[in-house]
Amino acid sequence: MVSYHSKVVGRKKIDRKRFLKECLLASNRNFNKNVTGWFMDTFTVLKPTDDELADLQDELLAGLASVQSKAVNTILAHLKKIVSSPLFKTDEFSHYLPNLLSSEVKTVVMASLSVTEKIFQKRSINPEMLGIALSTAFVSKDDGIQSKAAKIILKYIPVSENIRDALSHYSDNILTNVRPILEKYIDAQQHELEDLATEKLVLAGNENKIREPENFEDLMFLLPLAIENPGTYYYDLALAGLIRFAGDADAESVKLIEPVFQKACKTIARWEVPYFNVILCNLIINYGLDVLAKFPVQLKNLEKIYQKISDEETVRESYSSYDKKLGPLQGIGIGATAMKVYKEIAMAAYHKMRSGDQTPLLSTITHLPCWIDPVQLVERFEIYQNQNIEPDPLDVQLALQRCALDNTSEALTLVEKKLKGEYKELLLFFFGKNGTPKGKFEHPSWWMTAGITRSPGMVFEEFKNLGYGNIPREFFSGIYDWKTIDSKKNSYYPAELTITIPKYHLEKRKDSLLLEYFIAEQKDFSEAPAFMWSFPNVPGNILAKVIKTCLFYSGMAEVYERNLVLNTAQSLYQIKKPLDEMGYLFLGTIFMDGDKTIRGIAAEIWLEHVAHQMIDNSRLGKVMGLHEKLEWAPVKRLTDLMQHQMLNVSKNHNQALEELISGALLQMDKPVTNLKKLLEVYHEVLALNQSEANNKVKEKLSDWKENSSLKKICNLLLKK
Repeated sequence: MVSYHSKVVGRKKIDRKRFLKECLLASNRNFNKNVTGWFMDTFTVLKPTDDELADLQDELLAGLASVQSKAVNTILAHLKKIVSSPLFKTDEFSHYLPNLLSSEVKTVVMASLSVTEKIFQKRSINPEMLGIALSTAFVSKDDGIQSKAAKIILKYIPVSENIRDALSHYSDNILTNVRPILEKYIDAQQHELEDLATEKLVLAGNENKIREPENFEDLMFLLPLAIENPGTYYYDLALAGLIRFAGDADAESVKLIEPVFQKACKTIARWEVPYFNVILCNLIINYGLDVLAKFPVQLKNLEKIYQKISDEETVRESYSSYDKKLGPLQGIGIGATAMKVYKEIAMAAYHKMRSGDQTPLLSTITHLPCWIDPVQLVERFEIYQNQNIEPDPLDVQLALQRCALDNTSEALTLVEKKLKGEYKELLLFFFGKNGTPKGKFEHPSWWMTAGITRSPGMVFEEFKNLGYGNIPREFFSGIYDWKTIDSKKNSYYPAELTITIPKYHLEKRKDSLLLEYFIAEQKDFSEAPAFMWSFPNVPGNILAKVIKTCLFYSGMAEVYERNLVLNTAQSLYQIKKPLDEMGYLFLGTIFMDGDKTIRGIAAEIWLEHVAHQMIDNSRLGKVMGLHEKLEWAPVKRLTDLMQHQMLNVSKNHNQALEELISGALLQMDKPVTNLKKLLEVYHEVLALNQSEANNKVKEKLSDWKENSSLKKICNLLLKK
């Protein structure tokens, strides 16, 4: 097609100058990558002369603002040809230079530096304007970019106050091995980084305490939020609020129900509805119908609204794939085995609403994103004890799983003072006062859940006869066998991450574990990240399922998988606890994910965990090294993240990064693609930390220096 157009132009059937101009203008017309590339290739094939290029300079320069790197690189290559022309617009080019040098695409930055260098070689100009623009190159922490920019500055730009001032903005970003080149332009001493104060994170503190609705009106304003945010803490607050205030509607305030009822009906009437929304909207609709019987005049529209969606559902029920969403809560379909837990707890809440029982659910969170204050948990147990009411068994387990166990001293005092019997013995064990479980195990599932949550993987002799011996131990510990292997199935991805999860089928038993509902779930479904907030103390089981479903290759690009990983990463970030075995695997893996946003969240998790001294960087580096040993993902993803988000944050972070890279390098045997880049980052970190390479890493460097591309950097590291 390109050659066809060149022939047409050659035969003068199309005006050549106009066609060349249109090719350049295509760079900024929001065409996709392929279309823009076609126009750039066509322009090149037509071999514009220097005179034509000089005549088209305005269009060439405008194309430098294109979002497509192919267009920018093509234009830079053509501009380079006319740098020596007296018509070349140096001043205009210098205005575009800062943006070009700030590009994340290395080829664009290097090509821009190349054009700039040629301008200095071929033209007599005032160097200061270009020199100030050149300083922008140091926004990148790439060794090649910084070295080239520094050499151009040293060779062509005299020292001046303006140049020194321009470079001072990037002084902390200039790499250690580049600083000597620029010693005349910048202060010799690099800014001294500080250690970050490492305050211990409090899981349930004043900063993240939740404000619950205080009356019926508050509840009516909260419910639409809960509908719009399925699976978040709003859902919990909605259930708790309905229990407390469902009976408080009067002839005036009851009117607030109609818009909430209508929103619930509109939401549940869709074909695809998140399961948390199905439960909550069904609950709101059933509540609205109950209140309609008491206030038929004020709520007369509810019957008409309900009839419409009821008729629609009747039609849909003829489809075998349709799950019923209206009617009694116990009869609705929620698709996944794991969701039965939330349906059961919602049914318990609805029973409380109808009977006027305002005893709170035990599992309602008190602190963002998913925590229950241990003191409030004790107070809730006391209410059940004093009213002699048996709590729902799944509600008890969910409450235990969500309890913040980082500071239980006040709660323990309260347990000993306020509780008695099984409640007391259970919580003394759960909060760590009793190292082993003591007392009568009247509710085996409560005790088992307490043991799993406070001591994952620990087998208590006292629990051996509770009847859970058929559940694979991996599910109690959250630790699974995994490895990165050569991929024989997919030539595009050379390595595959495999993880072994045992099969488990839900058994009918008197005291089922909440955990069983989740581990028996064989399907993949988008609610999985919400379960992180039901197992925040032991998230390994959820992470393992997400890894198996979405992270077996490094470039999974499907929207479903990407969203699932993204939401899981965000949930892990918000939990703010030290990582477990699967946490290290998940974090180490998403550091090299194909999605830039997911990699950014991985860096944020790392930054926070390092700041609060709750991460083992050698362990995390080992995961990365085992992946990269087989080139599971391009090393560039990792090095870009390190340079742009992890390097030079604080002294603590630089030391942690050194451990991280050492841990990764120790797993590698033969040099992998782009290992040089990782070693350059390692060299920079060592220089900043004023330390030497790990001795075991040095042994590997001695072997790797035989590789011609690695010889220079390996020798630099061995001299450190």
